[in-house]
Amino acid sequence: MNKKGNILLILVPIVLLTVLSVGLYLILKKGEVGQVNAPEQKQVNNQTPSTATESKNSVFLRSIPNFDSLKISDLPNFTDVRGIFNYNNHQIVIGIDRIVEWNPATGQYVRISDPKKIVNVRSGIVLDKFLYVSSEVISSLDDWPGKRIVVKIDLASGEIVKKYLDNDSRRFANLTLVNYGNKIWASSWDGIFVLDPVTGAIKMYPSVACRSGHIYIKENILKSPCDMGDATYVYDPSNDLWKKDKYDVYEIGGSMNKRLSDFNLPLPEFFSISQQINGKYYLLSDKGVYTLGKTDFPKFYNGLKDVHSYDQTKSKVYVTKDENYIILIGPETCMQYCSLLLVNLVDFKRNVVTDLLTANEVYKALSVEKKQNLADRIVKSSIEETQNQIILKNPDNTSLAAIEPQNTFLNLNP
Repeated sequence: MNKKGNILLILVPIVLLTVLSVGLYLILKKGEVGQVNAPEQKQVNNQTPSTATESKNSVFLRSIPNFDSLKISDLPNFTDVRGIFNYNNHQIVIGIDRIVEWNPATGQYVRISDPKKIVNVRSGIVLDKFLYVSSEVISSLDDWPGKRIVVKIDLASGEIVKKYLDNDSRRFANLTLVNYGNKIWASSWDGIFVLDPVTGAIKMYPSVACRSGHIYIKENILKSPCDMGDATYVYDPSNDLWKKDKYDVYEIGGSMNKRLSDFNLPLPEFFSISQQINGKYYLLSDKGVYTLGKTDFPKFYNGLKDVHSYDQTKSKVYVTKDENYIILIGPETCMQYCSLLLVNLVDFKRNVVTDLLTANEVYKALSVEKKQNLADRIVKSSIEETQNQIILKNPDNTSLAAIEPQNTFLNLNP
């Protein structure tokens, strides 16, 4: 072999060794990048099923809707709690026109039902990680009562997986659900039926000869009272029959009109909303003051809660520009002929709530008629903030009242 051949024999292994070395380096380098990204992937996997796998088609919202035109009805309030269920260390609270998932460990809201996708919720139950809801099919006000169906929702994805009764010509008005023996029992104006969640089969009970919109369990007995108040039907599981029994009005009242406090739930009930200031609202509740950002749920801000009850539709709630004070002014929530006016000053600097009318001599000297007139005018007034005062103005731009927050003083010009 000549000299040139010997050189090739030496160079070829060197080149091959270099190529292999570079390839091995690139493979190892790619593995290092994967390890850097791994904790991010792990963090996603550590989320609860309700957050990690939730679908874009979910019937739940992750923030309060209608932020720029916020109303009390948009907030997660409950006037009638129909059921509370445990789910993934969270709780699902179901009430009239409202479903909320919250985390008891943190006190934070997780998600709420979208009223555009689940219409006019009446009741619901959680069974085998599925949520079954009595929902109304969208209809006009002239078509009352609206048709109701049972909607089955996968709680992990938030998606609707099945609708029952949607092809049935009956309306099933006032459809109410309850879990009895791991089956979904329901009463309505069109009778009582049971839905088997495994097979999806529905069995009607035509023997119940009354219109009913309530069904509940008392002392392990399934009952459904007639709306007309003439009888209560009781289920006999040994014969799979509903039997007519005497009517007890107390039993209906015991299963309805429950508030959060009746279940010792620490969730707030909101009753006043401020104007939007610096991209957020201040919310007053029975648990204190909360704030709400555009993509958030209400967050606890301050424990001040010694405020009077206000007529939500007529009261004025104003936060000063420095966000040190909240002023609530308007008619008190009371009976039809109530003529009282309430003015509260929430002072975050001193951490107190003051009723500015308690020692106001001008107001105390007014007749009942003039007090009512003043309350009506305040509803129509506009608010203007100066350096030291909050001025309520009449439609003709004259001053109706002036509040000096720093001096805890109210000047009335009735």
